[in-house]
Amino acid sequence: MTNETFDDEALLNEFFNLGYKIPDTLLTNLDRILVPSVGEPFENLGFEIAKRIAKQYGAEITILNNGKIDLSERKKKIEELNIRCKIVNTHHLSNAKAIVEEASKGDYQLVIFSSRRRLKFLDWLITRSTSRRVIPKIKCDVLQVYPKKNEEAIPDFSKIGVMLPRTERDSHLIYWGIPLLSENGVIEAFHFSDFPRITPMKNVIDSDLIVEEKHNFKVLTHGYSALLSTDINPHFILSHSVAHGAAQVMNKMNLGVCFLGQSQKKGYFWRRSLSYKVILKLKSALIIHHYRNVEK
Repeated sequence: MTNETFDDEALLNEFFNLGYKIPDTLLTNLDRILVPSVGEPFENLGFEIAKRIAKQYGAEITILNNGKIDLSERKKKIEELNIRCKIVNTHHLSNAKAIVEEASKGDYQLVIFSSRRRLKFLDWLITRSTSRRVIPKIKCDVLQVYPKKNEEAIPDFSKIGVMLPRTERDSHLIYWGIPLLSENGVIEAFHFSDFPRITPMKNVIDSDLIVEEKHNFKVLTHGYSALLSTDINPHFILSHSVAHGAAQVMNKMNLGVCFLGQSQKKGYFWRRSLSYKVILKLKSALIIHHYRNVEK
């Protein structure tokens, strides 16, 4: 994982002194998961993720069916895994309004929302996707799921990528990733530190600021690895561009899926946010975490 060694007790002391923490209400409060569906194949990954999270944390899955499709087979397969599941049928004229209404009245802690992988900027610009109208109005956490490029099959979960900017959301991203891991799977954790293109790499790599940032990231990943009993490999990347660096490094690692964050305050994807840029460049399936800070 790294050449730097840590004493477990000293590591955890430094971990907590740096302000990192385990969210103590995340698991105990996760009781209901909403999964909107229109019966399309691109939703397969979203349902698989919902099943794994619900199984891990004992949550109930509610499938919101806003159409005339029969989702009873989906429900049956979920219940065969000893997961509580129900279907809410609605025939709202607006799929977006149906989702917002159900999410607001159903006391859900998580919504898992499947999205099509639009590969060109013009597609994103001119298409009024349901997610664009729905996600900003949902009050709980949302996992927005994008299938792997040009594929609708369930990916391999032996390697799961997590992009950690070292914020309060980091622990949530790791928590969502753990239930997805296959047996003996590993989380590949990435932290990207970008710097101006006019600055030579040699002037940055050994600077006190970068050395400290790299060390703190190793403390973060080793701390979560110890506390959560999960293999987490840290990757500290220096790059002129986070999105370009992510593509250069992560596309070579055959990740099954990658988590990254998108908060309510960061703007929408058509404004060319970092999430949007990463979606265009990464080959793996992607899950965007829309963090609502539900602990407060």
